[in-house]
Amino acid sequence: MRIFLTVLLGLLAPVAVVGGGLVAETVSHDNLTDEVVDRVEATYPGWRITDSNVRGRPYVVSAAQDRVSTAYVDLAVREGSASLLVQELDLATDVAERTALFVTVPYPAPATPVAGPNEISPRARVGGQVVTFSARLQGERLRVGASAGPSPRSVDLPGFAGMRIARTPVATDQGVVVELEARRVPLRRA
Repeated sequence: MRIFLTVLLGLLAPVAVVGGGLVAETVSHDNLTDEVVDRVEATYPGWRITDSNVRGRPYVVSAAQDRVSTAYVDLAVREGSASLLVQELDLATDVAERTALFVTVPYPAPATPVAGPNEISPRARVGGQVVTFSARLQGERLRVGASAGPSPRSVDLPGFAGMRIARTPVATDQGVVVELEARRVPLRRA
């Protein structure tokens, strides 16, 4: 009987350790996700979060270091879509080293991106005409211009006035994607 109990305990101990590790990892992931969501909601109160995804395993280590290496937060907009990338968020100082907001602005009419294989471009064919898109941020309003024909609608971005346009817009199947970025962004809890 003792041999049986010894063998049984020998088999159960690793299972308990692995199970405990998985539980700790899941709890840490959920806590880090809650931290990011709470901070984004408090910093940008006019936005509704539709999804979030925290990266950076092991989560137990990230939680112990009060740090989120990368998080993606999808935001609801009236037209198009927006995703906020939060990088190197220090939960102790409430500062993200970098945030990037990817805003997809719908085309003014049906369009097809114009780019070669493995290439991105600010151009799309709209109504049979090749159009190059540009972007500018005026306060909290993102304006996407077109080299010909009508421009896409402007997008209001409440709370994002301190950002700058990171690079040339990209024409995609869904619309014109504009990347805005900011450095050393305070993301405080409510």
